[in-house]
Amino acid sequence: MGIGTKYLAAGDRDSAERIWGQLEELAARIRDPSVIVRPLQVEAALASWDGRLEAALDAGQRLVRRANELGGQGLNLARNVLQRPLLRLGRAQDVLELNEQLAAATGSRYGGRASQSLCLAHLGRITEAQEAAREAPELSYPWRLEIALLAHDGPAAVELAEILNPLAGAAAVHEDPVCVARLLGEAAALNGDAETAFAFYQQSLRVAAQVRNRPEIAETRLRLAELLLQQAQPETAQAEHLDFAIAEFRDMKMQPSLERALKHKGLLGA
Repeated sequence: MGIGTKYLAAGDRDSAERIWGQLEELAARIRDPSVIVRPLQVEAALASWDGRLEAALDAGQRLVRRANELGGQGLNLARNVLQRPLLRLGRAQDVLELNEQLAAATGSRYGGRASQSLCLAHLGRITEAQEAAREAPELSYPWRLEIALLAHDGPAAVELAEILNPLAGAAAVHEDPVCVARLLGEAAALNGDAETAFAFYQQSLRVAAQVRNRPEIAETRLRLAELLLQQAQPETAQAEHLDFAIAEFRDMKMQPSLERALKHKGLLGA
């Protein structure tokens, strides 16, 4: 996955898929458990990028079953590819349970602590999330920024955004299919810098379109609608982004984002 993930982060999905396409043949030739599970990991990851979130869950769950058959080999890979689809479907609690399963199988909570802090933030348990984050030195900066945004912590968002600015063009960090530019846009919007936020959202749309990241396109369109709403821009401009996002969230069954978008739809009087 490593080389393909780097291609994806750089915006070259075609090369990533070409590299990953070789894994199935390799898995058939090399009976190494860590290789056998890789094609399922790729299947789940690509479904997640495409917005086929239930298909991503299906592949991820098959990966969990296969990993258990192989003595736990690959459970961490399953957690990595299942986390974002589950969060987008409003099932953060399921990720916490998967972390417990992984800890029981491996005897280690490394990586699980970072995942736990992000999931707690998505569940609205902000104080617990921040406490967990302090105990997770492996927690990535994008996830730290995401937690700060969910906590509406403007000063922390500013500090983390400064660190992440050089990665604004990244389509993902590691295996998590979230555009850094969108997070940077949210940080700017949270701190009242509409011009910077707009520029980052435009960059996020370009990056997400380049790698065909359907959920990120919809999420960014929602953030653009929110920004225009805050700036009292014409309702037609707001509604264009909002209607697009709502239709996409419904189709992908992204319930938390759909509920957020529909609240704004009510504000527009539709």
